[in-house]
Amino acid sequence: MSESLISVNQCAKRLGLSVWEIYRQVEEKRIAHFRLGIGPRSRIRFSPAEIDQWLEGQHVAAKDETRRLRNRP
Repeated sequence: MSESLISVNQCAKRLGLSVWEIYRQVEEKRIAHFRLGIGPRSRIRFSPAEIDQWLEGQHVAAKDETRRLRNRP
């Protein structure tokens, strides 16, 4: 892995979410992350590429776009 991992704060800023929301996503295992260490002193880190990929997966088509795609021949 040639890229640097980012912290919870950096991930929150990158996604425009609160730190609390990032921790919730981690707890629910809804966002890819690395846990470095064991117990309360462990650190959570993220791969920027995986965060970007996760964000793309969160895309929801607008109602008009969905209709247009459904009516294609």
